[in-house]
This record gives sequence, structure tokens and C-alpha cells, in this order.
Amino acid sequence: MLYMYYPDPVIKYINPHGGPSGGGSDIELAGAWFLNYPAMGAQPRARFGTEEVDCTFVNTVRVRCKTPKMNFASSVPLELTFNGQDWTESG
Repeated sequence: MLYMYYPDPVIKYINPHGGPSGGGSDIELAGAWFLNYPAMGAQPRARFGTEEVDCTFVNTVRVRCKTPKMNFASSVPLELTFNGQDWTESG
């Protein structure tokens, strides 16, 4: 059994910065230290407020995902995880 240490991922920008509350918008998150080791359970997921979605790993600085549906029009924090437990803290 192996345990993997990695640097804390960082989100530097989101493109686009907004979309319709019905969800389904394609977005790209860029930053640093992004991982994709499915065999070790390290796969990207995004959290929009309290709603989580799977992401597609592009490379170590980019991931893509679709926005979830929201029942309100507002800003929400967007965070990433690569192990399902520890989230970025970009706010």
C-alpha cells in the first residue's frame, strides 16, 4: 500500500467567470499542481458552493468541468479536490 504526498493545488483563474443558473456551462480552471492518478484515487472534482461535479484532467495546470444547476442567482465559492477530502481554499 502506498501513500502519496503532493503539493497543495492552487486555482489561479476560471474561464468563464459566470453562467446561467440552469448549469451545464463548460468551464476551465487553471492553476498549479493539478493531479490525475485514478489508480491511487487522485482525480479532480470541483465544488460550486455545496454542489460537487467530476472534472476532466487536461494537464498539471488545467482541468475542465460543467457547472451544476443552482436554484438561485448568486456567486458561490469554487474549489477543487484531487483526493475527495482535501479542498483548495481559494474562496
